This record gives sequence, C-alpha cells and structure tokens, in this order.
Amino acid sequence: MTAKKSKIPYFFFVFFAVIFAVDAYYVYISKKTWRGVITEDSYRKGLDYNEVVADSKKQEELGWNLKISYKNLKNKNGELEVSLFDKNNNKITDALVTASFKRPTQEGHDFSQELKFIDGKYFAKIEFPLAGQWDFQIIANKGEDSFRQSKRYVVQ
Repeated sequence: MTAKKSKIPYFFFVFFAVIFAVDAYYVYISKKTWRGVITEDSYRKGLDYNEVVADSKKQEELGWNLKISYKNLKNKNGELEVSLFDKNNNKITDALVTASFKRPTQEGHDFSQELKFIDGKYFAKIEFPLAGQWDFQIIANKGEDSFRQSKRYVVQ
C-alpha cells in the first residue's frame, strides 16, 4: 500500500507566497506615491518649542486682530485683502504685511508675497502655480511687534 502525500505543506507555501506578494505590492505603491512631505529640521523645531510658546503669549498680549479675505478669480489667480487692528480696534496702517503660501499636499511650490496698503487694507493679487488647497500665513510686523495668523483656502 502506498502512502498518500499530504497537501498541507503546499497550502502553507501558497499562504506565505500570497502574503509576500501583497506586502511587495504595498511597498511598491508606497514608494511610488510618496510625495516627500516632511517637517524640515524637526529636531531643531522641537528644541525651540519654548520660544514658540513665548512668542504665542507675546502675540496674545499684543491684542492685534487680522481679518483675512480671499477672492478666487479665474485660472489659479486671486485677490487677498487683510485688515489689521490693534487691541483698541483701531486700524494699523503702517505695518509690513507679508503672506506666505504653502501647499499642504505637495512640496516645492511654496512662495511669499508682500501686501501693499491700499484704501485702508493690505492687498495683493496672487498667481498660484497650482489649484487646490493652500495654507495662507499672514505675518504683520510693526517695529518690534509681530503678529501671525493662518488660514486654509481652496484655490480654483
């Protein structure tokens, strides 16, 4: 009488082959689709955390307020208006206001632009390289005082 060979080792082989194939596919997809968005100099930023907290408290004590308005125009263009007020709700007209634009989903397209004071507001026409989500960071400087505020917009 001849002994039948068991099929169990073949099932183990097929099981692990499928696991290996799926893992290989996931590695391939992750390498192909990773855009490389990371925090630059994260260690240094972590060490500077106390300075960030102190700057935040100083900004809060300053009491300034920003009103940001963005209007989409055609073909990835837009108009940015910023109104800047002190803690007594008086307009600040002599500050240096800059807007930084960062794309949260893709690196390499970030830029900054200075806003001009026109008719009681800080204004700029912006031409974006790509449509989609953008983080606007408005930075207002007047003498030793500095104020920052961020907002996210979708550029069309």
